[in-house]
Amino acid sequence: MTTLALKNLSLPNPFKAVIGFFASVGTAMQVSRQIAANEQIARALLVEYKEHTYYSLLAELNHKTMEAYKKNV
Repeated sequence: MTTLALKNLSLPNPFKAVIGFFASVGTAMQVSRQIAANEQIARALLVEYKEHTYYSLLAELNHKTMEAYKKNV
C-alpha cells in the first residue's frame, strides 16, 4: 500500500529548479553583456545615424535587445 502511494506521489524535481535557476542566470548574463556591447556599438553607429543622439540610439539598441530575448523565453 505504501509503495503504491509513493509511486503516485509526484514530488517536484529539485534538479529542474537548479537547472532553471542557472539557465535564468545565464540569460541574464547574456543580456547584460549585450547591453554593455550596445554602448560601444551606439558610439560607432552614431556617425551613420545623424537623426539620433547617443542616448536615443542606445535606447533603441537596448529595446531591440530586450525584444529579441523576450522572443526566446
